[in-house]
Amino acid sequence: MTATKEKLSEAEYFLKRMIENQTERDAFKFNLSAFLAAFRSVTMIMQKEFSKYPGFAAWYKTHQDKMKADDKMKLLNTKRTMTIHQQPVRPRAHINEIVTEHITLTESVPIVVTPADGTVERYDSAPPEPPPTPAETETTAQWLWYFEEIPEIDILTVCQECMDKLKTIVSDCERRFGTL
Repeated sequence: MTATKEKLSEAEYFLKRMIENQTERDAFKFNLSAFLAAFRSVTMIMQKEFSKYPGFAAWYKTHQDKMKADDKMKLLNTKRTMTIHQQPVRPRAHINEIVTEHITLTESVPIVVTPADGTVERYDSAPPEPPPTPAETETTAQWLWYFEEIPEIDILTVCQECMDKLKTIVSDCERRFGTL
């Protein structure tokens, strides 16, 4: 495994910890900080590891320009610089409470049958009374974290999208220049 791929695995590890710890404010923030550091280090290690190969510099410059033009990639880099040199990362949590209640309803319908002889027969279609059951209530909380710079997309979505892009770059690099 290349050092680049190993650092990519480290970033993936911290992304998984973020997913697992969405409801724990400090654990989420600490794993986000570690993710940002590992995520940014992938390309730094890649440059160090593959710079000796002919054609790498030109190939990397193309990808570097694309990453610099990508708003989400740029934001992760900015957040990493901030959390390493200035202050801890401070995402905002949005907590959605979802309440589901299950209740049982019964209804009776009167049935009137009039045969050809003109007699009227009445029936009550009420089902047998079920034993009374209390309403079942289920409450779940959904935690979503946001950077103030992109309030419409949650952090996990941003990080996963950027990880997918970075995985593609790493795969392409290893395919072109070898896995050492």
